[in-house]
Amino acid sequence: MIGSLWNVIWNSVFSGSFWYPLAFVCLSLGVLIPAVLVALSRNMVHAALWLLPCLVSVAGLYLMLGAELLAGIQILVYCGGIVVLILFAVMLTHGLGDPDVRVHNQQLLWGVVAAMAVAGVVLRLLSQEIWQSGPPVAVSEVTGRLADALLGPYVLAFEVVSVILLAALIGSIVIARGDAAPEPGADDSDAEAGE
Repeated sequence: MIGSLWNVIWNSVFSGSFWYPLAFVCLSLGVLIPAVLVALSRNMVHAALWLLPCLVSVAGLYLMLGAELLAGIQILVYCGGIVVLILFAVMLTHGLGDPDVRVHNQQLLWGVVAAMAVAGVVLRLLSQEIWQSGPPVAVSEVTGRLADALLGPYVLAFEVVSVILLAALIGSIVIARGDAAPEPGADDSDAEAGE
């Protein structure tokens, strides 16, 4: 039994069919483990830093699918831009970067129960779906088809995402600036102190 299993593994390693599933499993763990650490991290800076290997692993999955353009966009936009933006927002917002600030609240158990329920429903629905693979596409056509999709039927979703990112950027700037308006009685007390 063990000898036949060893022969199957040995033959698959040298035939090349072993490395693709191994890379998929490693990249999937590279997405899941940092994602759990993002959710469970007590320090917001550490949570933002754990997001980086998660996003890099997603780029690796894009490379495995033959979508080099998406992998490059993932690295440039999300790893290079969004993670840095999140780090700046966390560090500029008063109290969020402090490790003594409590991040979790009393409803962690209910959140886990709700997440497990949603995951169960999604897995049930996905297991009932019949998945059909399309015809194979040449690597040179992937970028053109992606551009046609983004600027064709999905252009509205593409623009909505850009507006949401802009709103998040403006919101982080407003939060970081704080309350810039002076309090009503602040000028009177300064004038009286000077007299």
